[in-house]
Amino acid sequence: NGGVSAGCYDSLNCGYGSQDIANNVAENRSRVAASLGLASDRLYGLRQFHSADALVVESGQDAHLRPDADAHVTTVAGHGLAILIADCTPVLFADRTAGVIGAAHAGWRGACGGVLEATIKLMCKAGATVASITAVIGPCIRQHNYQVGNDLRDEALASTPEAEAYFAADSLSGKYHFDLAGYATMRLAK
Repeated sequence: NGGVSAGCYDSLNCGYGSQDIANNVAENRSRVAASLGLASDRLYGLRQFHSADALVVESGQDAHLRPDADAHVTTVAGHGLAILIADCTPVLFADRTAGVIGAAHAGWRGACGGVLEATIKLMCKAGATVASITAVIGPCIRQHNYQVGNDLRDEALASTPEAEAYFAADSLSGKYHFDLAGYATMRLAK
């Protein structure tokens, strides 16, 4: 709500990767930045591609560039970190004592690949401590709506044997329902 996009992007679409009008996306992102008390050129985004890649946003970096990664971290006051999600898990991180924040886009591939751990590792390199980091999982697809095949299940189990607890067998289809948020929570706790 509160944006300028129309049609299927109504109204606050912030995705440059969408088919929306680029000027509308820019205005929407400017409005989001303002709502957070940030200058429009201090809201940083990524070109997300379901990876475990994380990077650091430095002072003076061009906010209009969207590097390829699925998580980012900063220590620069006045910088906002944005990620976009559909059904994937958004995770926001903060170590208030150290002044380090992070944001991760954790789809199943990124979560299995270690995007959450990569974010925490970069935060610690920037001065955070694991004990001081708070992580918050935002809205994402829920298990009863997330039917997956053996390929996803096999990859999750290969990277995390404890993942078995996050799959519920669907006896009708022979597939599974995956609890992505639960899986991400387990990986964060580890």
